Amino acid sequence: MTIEDGDVTLRLAALTRQLDQRDSEIDKLKQELEQERNKAAEMLNMARKSSHDLNQRLSVLQAEIDLAMLGGEPPDETLLTKLQMVTEQMTEHIRSYQKEIRIRTRE
Repeated sequence: MTIEDGDVTLRLAALTRQLDQRDSEIDKLKQELEQERNKAAEMLNMARKSSHDLNQRLSVLQAEIDLAMLGGEPPDETLLTKLQMVTEQMTEHIRSYQKEIRIRTRE
C-alpha cells in the first residue's frame, strides 16, 4: 500500500463517518417531524371534538330560543332577538372552523 492509497483510505473513512453522522441526523429529524405531525393531528382532533360539542350546545340553545318565540309572548323580545343573532354568528364561526379543520386534516 502506497502513501497515496493510505490517504485515499483515510479520506474514504472520514467521508463514511460524515455520511453516518448525517444519516443519524436525518433519522433524528424524521422522528421529530413525526412527533410534530402526531401533535398536530391530536390538536386537530381535539379542535374537531370541541367544535362539534359547541355546535351541539348551540343547536340546543337555538331550539330553546325558537320554542320561546313560538310559545307566546317572550319576556323580552329584544333579548331573545340578540340571543338568536349571537347564536347564529357563533354557529357560522363554528362551521367555518369545522371546514378549516377538515381541510387541514386532509393535508
